[in-house]
Order: sequence, then structure tokens, then C-alpha cells
Amino acid sequence: MTKRKGGLPRKHAPGEAAQAPKWVGERERRRSQETGALVVLVDADAEPYWLGNDGGRWVTVCDTHARLANHATLDLARGWMSQPSSWCDACLEIAEATELAQKAAAR
Repeated sequence: MTKRKGGLPRKHAPGEAAQAPKWVGERERRRSQETGALVVLVDADAEPYWLGNDGGRWVTVCDTHARLANHATLDLARGWMSQPSSWCDACLEIAEATELAQKAAAR
């Protein structure tokens, strides 16, 4: 087990082929239609040392930008998976830039 940027655990060492599931405690993954980022849903109770589980057992991880958000319930976490710009600052920048470009194109 190695740690990735931001101290988040992963199942394989850098340079090795990714195994599914990639994250310890991973439940599902989706590609965000909003930003194109890969968002992963993780059960933080799967590993006792998993960083970031103090805000809730369920964690949404922006795998693209190494950002995370905790949620008290699985349903809440699943709901936030489709909106990474609400909890990932890098995704927010992408979403804002896309919106500006669409407004400029509409003029």
C-alpha cells in the first residue's frame, strides 16, 4: 500500500498497472460530465489510517485533482459525485471557465 499526493492511500505503487478497485475502500467511480474529472466514492472505514474520515464515513475523491469531501451518509456522497465543482476547487475553476467560454460563444 502506498500513499498518493495529499496522503491518500492507493493499492498500487506509482508506475504499476492500476488495479480495480484502485482506492482502498472504493465503492464506485464516475467520470464527471461537468468537468471530465474522475470522481471516486470511498468508504473511509475500510482502513483505519485513511485520512479525511473525521467529517463522515463516506468520501468523494476527485481522483484527477486529489481533492476530497466527507459525507455522513452513502446517499449524500453519491449525490455529490455528480457535482465535483461544489467541493473540488480545481473542478470549480474548470466549470467556471467552461461557463465563460459558452457565454462568449453565444454572443
